[in-house]
Amino acid sequence: MNVMMSKVDEEMFMNVKVADEVSTHDNIRLKPDILQNGENFFFPIFSSAEQIPEDYGSHFSAINLSVLQCIEMAKSYEKVCGLVLDAFTEPMVLEYAIADLIPQFEIRLAPEG
Repeated sequence: MNVMMSKVDEEMFMNVKVADEVSTHDNIRLKPDILQNGENFFFPIFSSAEQIPEDYGSHFSAINLSVLQCIEMAKSYEKVCGLVLDAFTEPMVLEYAIADLIPQFEIRLAPEG
Protein backbone atom coordinates (compact mmCIF):
# COMPACT_ATOMS: atom_id res chain seq x y z
CA MET A 1 0.00 0.00 0.00
CA ASN A 2 1.15 3.50 -0.71
CA VAL A 3 0.60 5.99 2.07
CA MET A 4 -1.14 9.14 0.86
CA MET A 5 -0.73 12.09 3.23
CA SER A 6 -0.61 15.86 3.17
CA LYS A 7 2.72 17.72 3.00
CA VAL A 8 2.15 18.96 6.56
CA ASP A 9 1.85 15.40 7.88
CA GLU A 10 4.72 14.18 5.71
CA GLU A 11 7.04 16.86 7.15
CA MET A 12 5.91 15.98 10.67
CA PHE A 13 6.66 12.27 10.13
CA MET A 14 10.08 13.07 8.66
CA ASN A 15 11.01 14.83 11.93
CA VAL A 16 9.55 12.33 14.39
CA LYS A 17 11.86 10.47 16.75
CA VAL A 18 11.52 7.00 18.24
CA ALA A 19 8.91 6.90 21.03
CA ASP A 20 7.36 10.26 19.97
CA GLU A 21 3.58 10.33 20.01
CA VAL A 22 2.18 11.69 16.76
CA SER A 23 -1.23 12.96 15.69
CA THR A 24 -1.95 13.74 12.08
CA HIS A 25 -3.19 17.09 10.86
CA ASP A 26 -5.12 15.60 7.92
CA ASN A 27 -6.53 12.19 7.02
CA ILE A 28 -4.05 9.58 5.82
CA ARG A 29 -5.10 7.19 3.06
CA LEU A 30 -3.62 3.85 2.19
CA LYS A 31 -3.66 3.23 -1.54
CA PRO A 32 -3.06 -0.35 -2.69
CA ASP A 33 -1.01 -1.23 -5.71
CA ILE A 34 -3.32 -2.49 -8.44
CA LEU A 35 -1.70 -4.83 -10.97
CA GLN A 36 -2.70 -4.84 -14.62
CA ASN A 37 -2.68 -7.79 -17.01
CA GLY A 38 -3.90 -6.65 -20.43
CA GLU A 39 -7.22 -4.95 -19.82
CA ASN A 40 -7.77 -6.67 -16.46
CA PHE A 41 -6.86 -5.20 -13.07
CA PHE A 42 -6.12 -7.26 -9.95
CA PHE A 43 -5.61 -6.61 -6.26
CA PRO A 44 -2.37 -8.33 -5.19
CA ILE A 45 -2.29 -10.56 -2.10
CA PHE A 46 0.58 -12.66 -0.83
CA SER A 47 0.70 -15.97 1.02
CA SER A 48 3.83 -14.90 2.93
CA ALA A 49 6.37 -12.08 3.14
CA GLU A 50 8.81 -14.26 1.19
CA GLN A 51 6.53 -13.98 -1.85
CA ILE A 52 7.03 -10.21 -2.05
CA PRO A 53 10.13 -9.30 -4.09
CA GLU A 54 12.50 -6.94 -2.28
CA ASP A 55 12.39 -4.31 -5.04
CA TYR A 56 8.57 -4.38 -5.05
CA GLY A 57 8.24 -4.26 -1.28
CA SER A 58 10.51 -1.23 -1.00
CA HIS A 59 7.89 0.94 -2.72
CA PHE A 60 4.91 -0.15 -0.64
CA SER A 61 3.97 -0.79 2.96
CA ALA A 62 2.94 -4.37 3.66
CA ILE A 63 -0.20 -4.67 5.75
CA ASN A 64 -1.31 -7.95 7.28
CA LEU A 65 -5.02 -8.36 6.42
CA SER A 66 -7.28 -11.36 6.17
CA VAL A 67 -8.25 -12.52 2.71
CA LEU A 68 -11.82 -11.42 3.50
CA GLN A 69 -10.62 -7.86 4.18
CA CYS A 70 -8.64 -7.95 0.93
CA ILE A 71 -11.70 -9.01 -1.05
CA GLU A 72 -13.68 -6.14 0.48
CA MET A 73 -10.93 -3.63 -0.31
CA ALA A 74 -10.52 -4.92 -3.87
CA LYS A 75 -14.23 -4.54 -4.54
CA SER A 76 -14.03 -0.87 -3.63
CA TYR A 77 -12.02 -0.27 -6.84
CA GLU A 78 -14.28 -0.19 -9.87
CA LYS A 79 -11.77 -1.50 -12.43
CA VAL A 80 -10.54 -4.43 -10.32
CA CYS A 81 -11.98 -7.78 -11.40
CA GLY A 82 -10.36 -10.01 -8.79
CA LEU A 83 -7.30 -10.81 -6.71
CA VAL A 84 -3.96 -12.28 -7.69
CA LEU A 85 -2.17 -14.45 -5.14
CA ASP A 86 1.66 -14.38 -5.21
CA ALA A 87 1.77 -12.38 -8.44
CA PHE A 88 5.55 -12.40 -8.76
CA THR A 89 6.33 -16.06 -8.08
CA GLU A 90 3.54 -18.52 -8.89
CA PRO A 91 0.54 -16.30 -9.66
CA MET A 92 -2.96 -17.59 -9.06
CA VAL A 93 -5.77 -15.37 -10.28
CA LEU A 94 -8.91 -15.33 -8.14
CA GLU A 95 -11.60 -13.62 -10.15
CA TYR A 96 -14.58 -12.51 -8.08
CA ALA A 97 -16.63 -15.55 -9.15
CA ILE A 98 -14.11 -17.66 -7.21
CA ALA A 99 -13.12 -15.13 -4.52
CA ASP A 100 -16.78 -14.68 -3.56
CA LEU A 101 -16.86 -18.34 -2.44
CA ILE A 102 -14.10 -17.77 0.14
CA PRO A 103 -16.38 -16.37 2.91
CA GLN A 104 -18.00 -19.82 3.08
CA PHE A 105 -14.69 -21.01 4.57
CA GLU A 106 -14.38 -18.06 6.98
CA ILE A 107 -13.85 -20.18 10.12
CA ARG A 108 -10.66 -21.75 8.75
CA LEU A 109 -9.43 -18.40 7.39
CA ALA A 110 -9.89 -16.40 10.59
CA PRO A 111 -6.68 -14.93 12.00
CA GLU A 112 -5.16 -16.87 14.88
CA GLY A 113 -5.26 -15.29 18.29
